[in-house]
Amino acid sequence: MDQKVERLFRENNLIFIATINLDGSPQLTPVWGDYQDGHILVNTAEGRIKHRNVLHDSRVAVCVVSH
Repeated sequence: MDQKVERLFRENNLIFIATINLDGSPQLTPVWGDYQDGHILVNTAEGRIKHRNVLHDSRVAVCVVSH
């Protein structure tokens, strides 16, 4: 991944993840995230809506707001 993108995840920036609800509508959540071994990691818990959505449909969008 590009070093600039990697740095965005390593800094203390606000991260949003968008998943797809079962009815097809978007679900947007602010999350804590990290970049590790070439993967973007986001904090969630089993049973949360975003977790359920990703199990049903793995497509996601990620937005990092640098401040």
